[in-house]
Amino acid sequence: MVSFFLYIFFLIVSILGSFFSSNWLILWLWIELNSLCLIPIISKVTSLRSIESTVKYYVFQALGSVILLFGILVRYFFLGELMIFGNYNFFICFFIVIGLSIKVGIFPLHFWFVDVVNGLKFYEGAFVVIVSKIIPLYILSSISNLSNCNLYWVIGLCSVVIGSFFGLSQVQLRKIISLSSIAHLGWLVILLPYLPVWIFGLLFIVYILMTLPLFVAGGIYSTEHYFKIKSLWSNFSFVFIFCVSIFSLAGFPPLLGFFYKWIMLYFLVKYNNYFTVVFLIILSLISLYFYLNLFFSLISLSWPNLKFLLNNTYNFYFIEKIFLLVFSFYSLFLFFLIVYVGPLNLETFF
Repeated sequence: MVSFFLYIFFLIVSILGSFFSSNWLILWLWIELNSLCLIPIISKVTSLRSIESTVKYYVFQALGSVILLFGILVRYFFLGELMIFGNYNFFICFFIVIGLSIKVGIFPLHFWFVDVVNGLKFYEGAFVVIVSKIIPLYILSSISNLSNCNLYWVIGLCSVVIGSFFGLSQVQLRKIISLSSIAHLGWLVILLPYLPVWIFGLLFIVYILMTLPLFVAGGIYSTEHYFKIKSLWSNFSFVFIFCVSIFSLAGFPPLLGFFYKWIMLYFLVKYNNYFTVVFLIILSLISLYFYLNLFFSLISLSWPNLKFLLNNTYNFYFIEKIFLLVFSFYSLFLFFLIVYVGPLNLETFF
């Protein structure tokens, strides 16, 4: 237990250290410290599947680090620069972005990410899906600009396509979460050249708020296969967390996932990327299909329990209080998103 908290401490130190570093070699060391701290955390459960996932995670993190270090050294050799803010040509930017994309688990080497998350328990998988992405995404945001937006566009759009289409045939909750993560991060990568860093950080927090409840609920109730969840529909807390998280990932208003996509579409329209907007909306509808298919399949399998839940007067009173609390919390946050960040920005009125 003491060693676990020690790894968590160095994990936090590596994340904070990367935020205050501008030298590429120091940043690379922080990334490696982050990966080395995550490996013992995700290998805490010593099953064969967990060991296989840990080995895959280590191999592909090492591959991403090698490609990233190669891009850093090539930039220093040709341009003589080691600071993260500076000049980049397409060749150098390609290797750096590809190395970071591999570490994040999006296109072009996304398959390892799905296998690793599916082989870990829910709590360990949360570290891979959320914590391991913070530093690489921060660096991708820091080096992004309009000159390399085409590279980001290809990687992000391919990730959205993969996350949307591959999710249609999945019935395992952890695979659905991992493919959803690939798709949502694809949205973020497309928008990185256009987003200010603070808005990107805000959207990443929204991504965490959408994803984390599924890991918590899955870890508590041990939901491996979503058809097995039918026995839990008499448990209101699980039903509420699961449905709200699924609908939020699907982009249903007025949940966070809707505003997550709305703000990003707003910035694309602002920069006249109408083709990308249309393409992302179509892909979002495809992903919406398997989210709804997941939801309706659960309802059809457990309608008697759900009917009893809805007919219970006490449950209606409890539901009313829960929704009042949740939407009161959301209202202030969504007001900030809409008025000061999104399509109703106050600058448009003056």
